[in-house]
Amino acid sequence: MEGYIKLHRSVLDWEWYDDGNTFRLFMHLLLKANHKEKKYRGINMKPGTVLTSRDILASETGLSVKQIRTVLNKLKRAGDLAIETSSQGTKIQVVNYSKYQHGASEEASEGPAKGQQRATNKNVKNVKNDKNNKNIKKIEIPVLSDSHKNDLFKEWLDYKKDLGKPIKTNQGMKQLAKQFEENNSLLIRKNMDKSIANGWQGIFYDNNKSTGGNLAKDIVASKLKELLPEPPKPDNYDTPEGQEYIRVFQHNLEVRRWNTKHVYKG
Repeated sequence: MEGYIKLHRSVLDWEWYDDGNTFRLFMHLLLKANHKEKKYRGINMKPGTVLTSRDILASETGLSVKQIRTVLNKLKRAGDLAIETSSQGTKIQVVNYSKYQHGASEEASEGPAKGQQRATNKNVKNVKNDKNNKNIKKIEIPVLSDSHKNDLFKEWLDYKKDLGKPIKTNQGMKQLAKQFEENNSLLIRKNMDKSIANGWQGIFYDNNKSTGGNLAKDIVASKLKELLPEPPKPDNYDTPEGQEYIRVFQHNLEVRRWNTKHVYKG
């Protein structure tokens, strides 16, 4: 392929910039997308469109098919990509392609003098932007004392970012971390799911401290109901009875592991 694409420095502020796999695939799609409207095998291909497949993208980027699927779903939910599947393949449209590429052909046709002047003006503006960016404090994400709470904490931060309401100050980040540290992980999970389901910006807890304990007991009791009665231990595991014993044993083991992870770690 020949030519070039534009890449503005504002991409540094893009919400997925620090997500390696997402940034890699998105840049690959920008580079592969056609720059003008055309038809391919009866399919109308607008500017910014790629006709491909997950397997092809995995081969071209070095990512796994699972990673490709995860990133595509993420960018589709965020509104960065529009995806259609047909018998011809998967058509991926970079939603704001015209915004990313606006003015690229204009600069190429201006000639050296005007192009250089435009570049000089942009550099001056970029220097000012760099100075302004230095005044912006970096938000540090704390690591919680418990790994399960830490996973919930990161999940909530991702939700806030997707909602367009990220935590903007270190003080706010510390207060949120303190809230997670002071509450039971089961209580956090319960109220966090409720907030996400309703599109709320915060997690709301009952002021009654006993709620956490009662909630934990209720959830554990409900989970333990999933335990299956174990059949007699067989002499031969290759028999149908032996396979059923293994299945029940593994199921009950997962239930008990869940109980240990969510209750004893708080």
